[in-house]
Amino acid sequence: MARTGTSAGLGTSPRGYDFVRSGNGVVIVSQFAIDQGLAVADVLADTGLSADRFDDPDFGVTALQELTVLRNLRALQPEYTGLGLDLGRRYRLTSFGPLGYGCLTSPTLGDALTLGLTYIDLTFAFCVPDVAADEERFRVRIQDQYLPDDLRDLLIERDITALMSVVNDLLPGGIRPTVIHLPGPRPAHAGRLARAWRVEPEFDRSETYSELPIELLATPLPQADPAMHARCVAKCGILAAARRGDGAALADRIRERLSRFDRGVPTIDQVAQEWHMSSRTLRRRLTEAGTSFRELLSEARREAATRLLTEGVSVGGVAQRLGYAEAAPFIRAFKSWTGTTPTADRGPA
Repeated sequence: MARTGTSAGLGTSPRGYDFVRSGNGVVIVSQFAIDQGLAVADVLADTGLSADRFDDPDFGVTALQELTVLRNLRALQPEYTGLGLDLGRRYRLTSFGPLGYGCLTSPTLGDALTLGLTYIDLTFAFCVPDVAADEERFRVRIQDQYLPDDLRDLLIERDITALMSVVNDLLPGGIRPTVIHLPGPRPAHAGRLARAWRVEPEFDRSETYSELPIELLATPLPQADPAMHARCVAKCGILAAARRGDGAALADRIRERLSRFDRGVPTIDQVAQEWHMSSRTLRRRLTEAGTSFRELLSEARREAATRLLTEGVSVGGVAQRLGYAEAAPFIRAFKSWTGTTPTADRGPA
């Protein structure tokens, strides 16, 4: 079977669990706990987290905090069988924000899976997938050597079930894997797993993986939308850069967004909303990269002004295109950028 790639990011090397991710996974676990009659404070114990932040769009947690929440939940219900399975059912496409909608609007199932694997850091998965394919099979192998021993079974069941749940949202009727291999002995709830996954899992295996018929990847998705898909992919890039602390990459993507003046001049609040973060977070990320929204906008305006003037657009027209109320403030800004006026810079007719 030819390898087609390993997902970058989460867990691809033996690393700690201090990286930050969306807090939505903790919110889902907390809501599950409430439905089980448990106190959220008990589930959040020893994490430093508070339910007061659940409505905060900037609510983020470390992977270690999320693992602690899962440990607390298991400790509070030691006799619960199939905990990972029932948690996984709570995850839907909408749980993943722009990534979920990007998958939903993908041309085919294969495109959706590729997008999900590319931006695995934007999911709540702990199971790192390694993907391979040949003429007959598409295999997703889980690198479970990076999972904590005490939560390995729960995380594997949760992440596989969440994947099935997401695929069911993508395709009416879902899909049926040809095989699922799992480590460890057959659990008491194996029958429930088989019904949920639509295949009888095989246990005590040396590798953890699932396989799909390769022809399924070409299945068109009913809600494919090229324009929406492109916007969602762009947002995923921004969020991934911000999540990984790559301020330079974030600044580059904002610079590219600001260069398109055909859609007007956005405010920082509008750009932050487009990428599902607060303006405060956006400002902080750009400061960490050694720049600011104002500087990026000024740079974009300067480059656009030079191009538009070269193309023969009038000074008033350029000013209007770049969001200035009138020509005078644009002329002053242009002189501060270049040391000359727009008319002089244009040269003789």
